Amino acid sequence: MPEAPLFDRLAWQRARRLACKEAGLCYNCGVRKARPERTCCEHCLLAVHARARRHRERLTQAALTAYGGAVCRCCGEEQTAFLVLDHIGNDGAQQRRSVGDGPFYQHLKRLGWPPGLQVLCSNCNLGKARKGTCPHQEKEEGSDDYQVEGRPN
Repeated sequence: MPEAPLFDRLAWQRARRLACKEAGLCYNCGVRKARPERTCCEHCLLAVHARARRHRERLTQAALTAYGGAVCRCCGEEQTAFLVLDHIGNDGAQQRRSVGDGPFYQHLKRLGWPPGLQVLCSNCNLGKARKGTCPHQEKEEGSDDYQVEGRPN
């Protein structure tokens, strides 16, 4: 049987979803009862969330790999949960104004992972944002103590 044109398929999907909604069934599986004031059942909702989580994890890993690997460029932190991308030139606000908020890693992937970003851990990124340099870079030469403004070592 030849494949139906796209608009026929879309019309069929709309009709199926409407029929499921009227019957109080999940629009996704059409079998289970939909959650109150929702269009899908708990089972399908959990599956959609799991699929989205896996997609975000793959995208994050691809972004970290594209910008030097899953390790903080400053302190060497390797736990992916702590790693973020940092704008080397501190022009993140300017970029958000030009392209808008949204899925940042997806946008970078679409652009082919453009230069100007680096991998930092959240602590180094925040330190850089507040002071211009990471606190790890403010260590005195030959000392393990940090230089904290206004406090004696």
